[in-house]
Amino acid sequence: AGIAQFSSWRIAVAVIAIPSLLLVIPSLLMREPARGLSDGPQDVVMAPLLSDDVSYMSDSDTGEGSSFSRPPPVNKSVLSAKIESTKPLFYSIFCNFPFICLWIAAMLRLCAGFVQGAWMPAFYSRVHGMEPYEISLYLSLVLTLGGLLGSNIGGWVADLWSSKDPGGKAWLCAASSVLSLPFLLGQLL
Repeated sequence: AGIAQFSSWRIAVAVIAIPSLLLVIPSLLMREPARGLSDGPQDVVMAPLLSDDVSYMSDSDTGEGSSFSRPPPVNKSVLSAKIESTKPLFYSIFCNFPFICLWIAAMLRLCAGFVQGAWMPAFYSRVHGMEPYEISLYLSLVLTLGGLLGSNIGGWVADLWSSKDPGGKAWLCAASSVLSLPFLLGQLL
């Protein structure tokens, strides 16, 4: 923001981009290793997508998982049956009224946070007459420290609360939203 204070925001973005562009040069000089140098004597073949059958992973003589062989071909009817089996799962999720309410609330809170983040610098500049470098300094400190502390402490409290109550994480989201309202109103003064 100090650069943007004395020139335009375009120059500030260009100056910030220079270190990342400098990292492109070493990445272009890196050589990709030849294929197959790290492969063992036997190729390991991944299991087909959505397959629960792992019998092909065991050694036929010992029954141990000591060697791998090529997996059986994917049976289209099994694949479609697995997709059909997920329909009740999606139905149970999207017909769950509390889940839909939490989902909509989280979406609205996220959108409001983005709007607030975009609007606050202009608000501080117009209403309080702050300079862009002051705004960026204060907001970067508050948002960085608040984000780090809030994420870590909030995660710890969420784990503690959910160990005692299965809905603890949802209650923490609601409680933190309500408890943040005085701070939200305080930043507008």
